[in-house]
Amino acid sequence: MNESFTVKFSYKGKSVAVEDISRGTSASVLLAEARASFNVDDDVILRLIFKGKTIAQDIMDDDDGAVDNDGNNNNHPAFRTGTKIPKGGAKVIVMGSATATGIRV
Repeated sequence: MNESFTVKFSYKGKSVAVEDISRGTSASVLLAEARASFNVDDDVILRLIFKGKTIAQDIMDDDDGAVDNDGNNNNHPAFRTGTKIPKGGAKVIVMGSATATGIRV
């Protein structure tokens, strides 16, 4: 049950479709896809929201303040078992914040 589907990212009024995403795709990979799709700078903290729930979030590195997508909280599959994916694909809202230095996951 590792079928692929399309994810439609929405960020600042723009949408980009990314194909061949599967249920096994990790949250860190999905964050990287969203960042690359919209050319978002590394100093912007991203959060991905699907059906009203956060499925992935950047983690700040304590040492230099850079974004760390490889944090242990983002190694899980972005789309958990039992999550229903619509036939037209998953619509994911991308939220970004450059002032979220106090956020820790």
